Amino acid sequence: MRILLATPAPPGSQRGNRVTAERWAGLLGELGHEVILCDGEALPAQADAQLLIAIHARASHGALMEFRRRFPARPTVLVLAGTDLYLAGKRDELVATSLAEAHRIVLLQQRARAELTEEQSSRAVVIEQSCAGPPRDPQGRAAATLSPRPTADDILLVGHLRPVKDPLLAPAALAELEDDNPLRLVHLGAALDPDLAEKARACAASCPRYTYLGERCRQETLLRMAHCRALVLTSRAEGGANAITEAIACGAPIIATDNAGTRGQLGDDHPGLFPVGDKAALVHLFRRLTADHDYASELRAATTRLAPRVEPARERMAWAQLLESL
Repeated sequence: MRILLATPAPPGSQRGNRVTAERWAGLLGELGHEVILCDGEALPAQADAQLLIAIHARASHGALMEFRRRFPARPTVLVLAGTDLYLAGKRDELVATSLAEAHRIVLLQQRARAELTEEQSSRAVVIEQSCAGPPRDPQGRAAATLSPRPTADDILLVGHLRPVKDPLLAPAALAELEDDNPLRLVHLGAALDPDLAEKARACAASCPRYTYLGERCRQETLLRMAHCRALVLTSRAEGGANAITEAIACGAPIIATDNAGTRGQLGDDHPGLFPVGDKAALVHLFRRLTADHDYASELRAATTRLAPRVEPARERMAWAQLLESL
């Protein structure tokens, strides 16, 4: 089957939508399908396919509607992002129209069903994201080439500089730690908001334990995850974060804001959840991570328990089942 896969993130981007689209193109190719990636705003002029998969109800609304006009009898699959579910949601006309027009809906974690109507939920399926894990580096040689070199005291923050990611919360919490606390914060993410980018660079200049590296390739991100003490995510909302999936595959303990999407990925009893925007709670968890060995072990064990859910074969099978049902 020829499949058009629409994503708002351009080629070469490290944004989550692009990472997801390229991974799915690979998985669907393994299932024997021909996959053509395209922009979310509009279809290529001569595009012809038996199926459209559109990532992001709002940002890929144009491609979805154009496919429905060109090929009204052919199926469409809509993948809901966090901004569709928790920020734009039912109030956004484009999101509502995309939801109404799609034949099937893909959710990235089970809790997202709560945001759908009963009718929408009847068309929805949950497909949890996967990751094959970090590049093989048994002697740490690849990691040793990174600058700054990863250390056992690194807290890794993966999040683009956008307000929804609340990217300056972790540096602010780090600044509250005692001088003898060994933790340092390494931040990966594109400077998508100029004001936040300026503040991040100013924060890095004034705080030697915070390093903002900007957008880095996925290989470096996974290597740093595999060597960090913990991953921290501070998003105000998530639909199903690739960073969480990648951290699980890399074996990294996870500390993250307790939003609906993240709870849907990690589970209600995850020991690393803290309230959205709560700097004091994050400071407390940073201190526990360094002072409480049992807590650090509990975080790592929680990641280990989740590992089977991020196996690529599981995600590939879920897509095979969905396509067979169309």
